Amino acid sequence: MTTGLFVDGRRASSLPLPDRGFAYGDGIFETLLFRGREAAWLELHGQRLGAGLERLGIPEPPWRTHLVTSLEAADPAPDRWLAVRLTVTRGGGPRGYGPPAEPIPRTVIELSPAPRDPLAAAAPLHTALAALRWACQPALAGLKHLNRLEQVLAARECRARGLDELLVCDTGGAVIAATSANLFALHGDVLTTPDLTACGIAGTRRRLLLETLAPALGLTCRVQTLGPDAIETADGLFCCNSLRGIVAVGRYEQRQWRDDPMIERLQVAYREALCASVA
Repeated sequence: MTTGLFVDGRRASSLPLPDRGFAYGDGIFETLLFRGREAAWLELHGQRLGAGLERLGIPEPPWRTHLVTSLEAADPAPDRWLAVRLTVTRGGGPRGYGPPAEPIPRTVIELSPAPRDPLAAAAPLHTALAALRWACQPALAGLKHLNRLEQVLAARECRARGLDELLVCDTGGAVIAATSANLFALHGDVLTTPDLTACGIAGTRRRLLLETLAPALGLTCRVQTLGPDAIETADGLFCCNSLRGIVAVGRYEQRQWRDDPMIERLQVAYREALCASVA
């Protein structure tokens, strides 16, 4: 069986209530890619999860143990790709926004088949600029916290417009990310991704690209404010997240791109690193 719901490492058919994650979005989550029982870049996910829990003041539960017991119970085939959502909430507590003084965190793990083969080439994305803008909140910027209504609204707009992705700006007009992925723009040998100190999610694949994959190919990496004009003038554009990997943008508004050799090299390097990560 390769699907299932697990609460604190035990198979469950429902979520226990009360829970502050359900009531207030009080928690952090990670979306992991597994092949069989092996997680891709588990350390990067663990470091981001730990940093997020520390910022929210939630004790870190034994989530690694819960992952192991959940995967043992699910018993996926060794070559089966899985999407695993790992959620840590503050757990239960009294009514009201104020968190309990000594919270007992709760781990919820959801297993499902990966939406696509991460080693297969994906078609270039058709994108445009979203009408929606994301609010700026530096206290939560970079975190993959449970409050995702802005992404829900962006995804709804994307579907209504018949696009593969939308690029979303903050309230100041700076491009932040795609609806469910980080964004990179290529200008010559300079690879730039938006600064996320005000809002957005600092993805694990974004970190992998900035620290490892892009420098290995001789690219200079920059994290800075990007306006829509910088997107239109880019030599190449791509999105990345944990389940899709690196996917090129083929069209943004009226601007179109052909296959870019450097983006293709990054995609090859990513797939090779992915295979090594889950070996």
